Amino acid sequence: PNTPPLPSDALDQLQQALREQQVILDTAGVGIVFIRKRTLIRCNQRFAEIFAHDTVESILGRGNLSLYPDMATFHALGKAAYPVMAQGQPYKGEVRMKRRNGELFWAHLTGKLVNPANTAEGSIWIIDDISEQKTAQAQLQAVLVEQNLTLDNALVAYRRLLTGANLDKLVSMSSANGNAGTGEMKRDETVTLKLAGVITQVLPNGNLVVAARQEVRVNAELRELAVSGVIRPQDIASDNTVRHDRMAEARIAYGGRGQLTDLQTPRWGQQVLDIVLPF
Repeated sequence: PNTPPLPSDALDQLQQALREQQVILDTAGVGIVFIRKRTLIRCNQRFAEIFAHDTVESILGRGNLSLYPDMATFHALGKAAYPVMAQGQPYKGEVRMKRRNGELFWAHLTGKLVNPANTAEGSIWIIDDISEQKTAQAQLQAVLVEQNLTLDNALVAYRRLLTGANLDKLVSMSSANGNAGTGEMKRDETVTLKLAGVITQVLPNGNLVVAARQEVRVNAELRELAVSGVIRPQDIASDNTVRHDRMAEARIAYGGRGQLTDLQTPRWGQQVLDIVLPF
């Protein structure tokens, strides 16, 4: 039998819903892709950018195997993800992936089947590039290891002193040193800035999650300002601006790095002494 046409008002509502869905996809800060039969069927612009494609059209129709460094990584993800997704649950994990130019990067994946009862209907995946986070974690871990080694060495020397070790037999030296000096350092900063931000998420109630970031270099000092929060569309002024006191859950971070910051930060040796000999 022929399917009766949709009423005009129902068709308008459907078209409106599709337009809203497309806006959400285009403005999302993460990559979103629909995969069916191991083929990329539909995705947003951010997904194409993550994998070094200029346009969405240039990546659609490719096999999803091309997104991974090798077959072993591809099969390992499938073995871990699909048993979870087949139960109707979303799978979340971190995996190494490959851009169009061959560059490898770390990604956080969230995947869910369209219909767990029929995997042939495809799956939806959300992908976020976390390479910078991984690099920062590795650098932080290296600093922590260095700090632990320095502290361990200081504690060994301190225990020898407590147990009465004769350090005079290990080293003998004498010196005299005297110095005197005065110094003064003042920092007085006033920040008055307008930041250009982006909408990272549209909440179900229509509110918008926004984020903005700016770096300003003054001589040898780099100042960083980051602002994020939730705003109501009606709080957006006619010049497309929002005051920070109109933000819910506002997070405002101001700091920086440079010569002044380095001078005001105690050196590692002084920090270790403060820990070992706090009095």
